[in-house]
Amino acid sequence: MNGSMGAWLFFGILFCCAAMFIGIGVYAFRSKKPMHFWSGSEVDPAAIRDIKAYNRANGWMWCVFGGGMVLIALLGLWNPSAAGMMVPVWIIGGLPLLVICYNRIYKKYKQ
Repeated sequence: MNGSMGAWLFFGILFCCAAMFIGIGVYAFRSKKPMHFWSGSEVDPAAIRDIKAYNRANGWMWCVFGGGMVLIALLGLWNPSAAGMMVPVWIIGGLPLLVICYNRIYKKYKQ
């Protein structure tokens, strides 16, 4: 395992970012109101037919995204350069996939 300070700093920063995304997922799991995706937006509870299932799907979406970041952080402890290449791939590729995934979730549970 590469014990350099840079690898641990990379791990710490990436793990904190992952924890935020996983935290959003946990919040979605526990929320009684429909979880929104866009900052400043709200989802009308009357527009969602099964709020619990809708929020569960949103929670899984966020947890999977954060979990991928955890895996990249762990990879960074053994191979920082490979993990460094994976971060932009995961973020740049993952953000549009989050939008697509959320839109599918919304359409599935929309009244």
